[in-house]
Amino acid sequence: MVSVGSKWIKVANLDELPEGTRKVFKVGRTDVLLINQQGTVYAMKNNCPHMGFPLNMGEITEDGCIICPLHHSRFDLASGDVEEWSTWPVGIGDFFRGLIKEKPLSTYKVWVEGNSVFIELA
Repeated sequence: MVSVGSKWIKVANLDELPEGTRKVFKVGRTDVLLINQQGTVYAMKNNCPHMGFPLNMGEITEDGCIICPLHHSRFDLASGDVEEWSTWPVGIGDFFRGLIKEKPLSTYKVWVEGNSVFIELA
């Protein structure tokens, strides 16, 4: 499961991340948020691409999205794609819409082997 030009890093043990939980791990200088939802582990940078707010307190939806707790943009857990981009705060957000472009959430491929959780760094 190793891609050419990539590097797999062990981030956690699976028993540190029971189903339905999330936890932030430090990988180098990056905070990586791991989420175990319905038996699938997802990994992403813990910063919203909108304004950099930490996502670890964001709502996880049944349809597999995470919602930024600050401005309510929604991102797909698997791909990081924007499902809904917020113009929060109202009024000011509309002004900044031209300055702050819609950006996907940075996600990582995850590989679980036994009790070890790895992410792929390209």
